[in-house]
Amino acid sequence: MRPIFVFCEGSQDIAFLCRLIQETSAATPYTIPLKEYPKPLNYFFGLRFSERIIEHAKFRPSGPMVPDNLPVLQAAYKLPDPDRLLLFLNCYGADRTEEVSKFLTLLVGLGKSPETTKGLPAFGLVFVNDADELGINQRLANLKTTYTPILHTILPRFSLMSANDVLNDGPFSAGCCIFAEPGKNTGTLENILAPLMRVRQQSRQDVAQQFVLDHIPGTKIEVTTPASRRIKAVLTVAGQHNHYGDSLVVIVRDSDALHREDMAKSLHCCTYAKVLTRI
Repeated sequence: MRPIFVFCEGSQDIAFLCRLIQETSAATPYTIPLKEYPKPLNYFFGLRFSERIIEHAKFRPSGPMVPDNLPVLQAAYKLPDPDRLLLFLNCYGADRTEEVSKFLTLLVGLGKSPETTKGLPAFGLVFVNDADELGINQRLANLKTTYTPILHTILPRFSLMSANDVLNDGPFSAGCCIFAEPGKNTGTLENILAPLMRVRQQSRQDVAQQFVLDHIPGTKIEVTTPASRRIKAVLTVAGQHNHYGDSLVVIVRDSDALHREDMAKSLHCCTYAKVLTRI
């Protein structure tokens, strides 16, 4: 089985991409116990989870928080074909380059290992980021600058990777999904989600947007903050009718406002799905 490691900025990215491949590519959750994962993935991830430093755990009203070795495996999905397993990793931010670099160094070592039971003779990498105000081209350039020195031994053409596309280099491959507002070079995942979810909840979004606008003065989401925060607030409020009290991550994962037909018509969704299913 060929693993595809998908490095995401956060849980919302993972919720969206998992929903996308379920709706458009018939992917299914891979829910078997970690010990039954194909070798050496079972040992590799088992070791990472076991190395968490429990003494650094913090206890909050919402429950204990045990520090993870970033990036952490958060979800796994199996594509209909017999070969590819998508492993979604939460990096907890766009600035975790040191942690991701260490993880990639371990993967490169597995890719170069001559031992078939302890190595990974083939795998794919997908980097998922918001374009933000940097823009798609600069975000892509940053990925290349940061990770080419680590990956060049197994992906000698990594520096030629294009945005929202797949690059194949023998048994290894790499791709990236960079979220931006449709028709623009900048933006975030929220710029993709808002129009998609508006198709089936226009009136709720309008009411939610007015509510947010009426109450943002003096708050963290007032006009001077990034627009993505206000969009998150609007989508969260609009999703409360059948996901009361839930976060936007849950709404993106489960809401009927995201529909298969609308995703299939979205050029951006088709592009992201293509990267994840053809790598």
